[in-house]
This record gives sequence, structure tokens and C-alpha cells, in this order.
Amino acid sequence: MPFLRSLNKFADLYRFIFKNIFSLGVWWPLLLLAGCSVIVLIGLVNYTEPALYAIFNPFLKTVGSMTSGLGISPDFSEQFSHYPAHFRLLAIQFEWAKLPVTLLLEGLTIMLAARAFARRSFARTGSSEVALLPHLDFVTWLRIVFVWFVIYLLIVSIAYSLPSLFETWLYASPRRAQIFDIGLFTMTNILIAPFVYAFPLFGVGVDSKHNSPSIAGALKRSVQLFRMYPFISVFIVLLPSFLLVYPLTWAVSPSAGFAAKLQPELMAYLLGGLIVGNMLVNLFYAGAAAKLILDENH
Repeated sequence: MPFLRSLNKFADLYRFIFKNIFSLGVWWPLLLLAGCSVIVLIGLVNYTEPALYAIFNPFLKTVGSMTSGLGISPDFSEQFSHYPAHFRLLAIQFEWAKLPVTLLLEGLTIMLAARAFARRSFARTGSSEVALLPHLDFVTWLRIVFVWFVIYLLIVSIAYSLPSLFETWLYASPRRAQIFDIGLFTMTNILIAPFVYAFPLFGVGVDSKHNSPSIAGALKRSVQLFRMYPFISVFIVLLPSFLLVYPLTWAVSPSAGFAAKLQPELMAYLLGGLIVGNMLVNLFYAGAAAKLILDENH
């Protein structure tokens, strides 16, 4: 697709999002995920409370032993019990502690938001095609979880393997570390671009019998859409991620050192902002993907 046509198509996707952005239906799934993440964050901030300590401490000890090979101290659950290390380690603890929520709910909420965007589109046009949206059941959720798990493994393998390869180049150079972080963030988004339509397809796409697609069907169709719209597919996630998530992701990273330079408690607020940023990214992602899938279905 020529560049100008791609740009016009991309603008059309965002016009669609802003036309439907005030519908509660597109927000509630994402607010549910954000609420669960906030609960995890609040639990970690108050980690030293006896009741919460009994819940989180065994989990964090397990994570410490699992990640000791990644340059993370295996006794960081003990470090996490003391101020100010409690807040300096909060970002990595939060990333691992919310992993079950992410794997079980994030793909589902993106799919439900995309489905809500589709319903709004059909309602605006008075189309009866809303009746053709696929039926959702427990098996659909399991398929979504499986796809998200595979994508997450891809992201984690890149995020933890590449820094070790460039360890000598990055050593004692904050500027190089920041450049590397930007490159890694960009590359990760590009590599997952072929699969950006998979989650929305479970709620908007249909197979020949108007059922929710299989795992293979969703992935195959997602790759087909990526090949048709490579530029759009990359920027559906990359653009809002760079604007809304990357600045906060960098701010909570060890290379930024915000927790050491400023008040350690600031880390909790930065992570709260990151939760909101991720929610907005998923909103734009779900809306853009839903619109493109609907256009191709027609």
C-alpha cells in the first residue's frame, strides 16, 4: 500500500476511535484490568503489612530464585522489606507480581474492547451485522490466554537475552543504555506487529460458520492483515506506546535512577501512571484493530 494511502487509512482508524471513545462499553474491560493492576500495586506498596507480607513474600522469594541468573539478587524479597529499597525495587516486583493478571486478563480485555468498538460501529450505521459477531465462551478465553502466553514469551526472550549480548557496550554508560532501551522497545513492537490483530479477531472476526476463530485461524488472519498493512500494523501499537508508555517505562527503569535521585515514594506514582498509560494504549490498539478488521470483513 502506498505511503499516502497508508497514512490516510491510519488517520481513518483514529477518527473511528475518537467517534466512539466516549462509550462506556469500550472502557469497562480496560478499567477492570487497570483496577486489578492497581490492587496489585497497592498490595506491593503496603508489602510490609503482616497480612500482605504473608501473601507476597513466598511469591517474591520464588521470583528471586528464578531471576537470579538475570542479574537480580535472589534475596531481593529481603531487600524489599526495607526502606528505601522497598521503592527502588518496586518496578521489577510489580512487573512480576502482576504477571498472572496480565496473562489471564489483558488479551481478554483487548478483545472485549474491540468487540465494543464493533458494536458501536454497527449501532451508528444501523447495521444488523452485530448479530454476526462470534459467540464467546470459556474456550475462547483459553485460546486468548494461550496466544498471549506465546507473545509474552517472545517479548521476555528478547527483553532479557539482548541486554546480555550488549553488556560490555552498555557498561557504565547511561546514554548508551537509554539509546539501547529505545531500540529494544521499538524492535519488540515491530516483532509483535504480525500478531496485533489476534486478540480483536477472537471478538470481531468469524470463521466460515460465524464462530470465533481458532488459534491457528486468528494467527493466520492476523499475519495476513499485517502483510496487507505493514506500516499501519506497526504503528497501531508503536505510536501510542511511545507517546503514553515509553516515557514512564524509562522513568521507572534502573538506568533512569529516579527512585535514587528523587523521593523513593515517587516510584509508586510513576507505576500508577504506567497503568493508566497501558490502559490508553490498549484502548487505541483495540479500536484501530477493530476498525481495520471490520473494513476488511466488508
